[in-house]
Amino acid sequence: MDVSSILRGEDPGKWYPITTNGGPKEPRVRIRVPSPKSPRELAKIAGVRPLGGRVGRQELENKRLQDEVVDHMILEWTGIYDGESELPCTRENKVGLVDEWFELYTLVFDVLDMKRTQAVEIEEGGRGN
Repeated sequence: MDVSSILRGEDPGKWYPITTNGGPKEPRVRIRVPSPKSPRELAKIAGVRPLGGRVGRQELENKRLQDEVVDHMILEWTGIYDGESELPCTRENKVGLVDEWFELYTLVFDVLDMKRTQAVEIEEGGRGN
């Protein structure tokens, strides 16, 4: 296992299956969650000013910011085909698939929500709440 990203403080991502109606090979996607610093950086790249310095769910409705988050979170995939050939995991393909494929959209943003919930629980636990 390559641990270089962990040593740099980056999330190496985790593989998740994408729910489908079946097929010869079930698609999977490797997703990482933005660090607490990343949402501000992503908002800056997208040209969006987060309210109160925080990027929340409402602001993800902003298409430019959503596209930056999707591009940052999806690292790679397997089992996603365009006809006979595997679809490359490019920014354009990531954004296009999340826009059009409900199961992928749901998976990406469920992972983001799950990680945020865990972070809040850890933070509150540390304060004794």
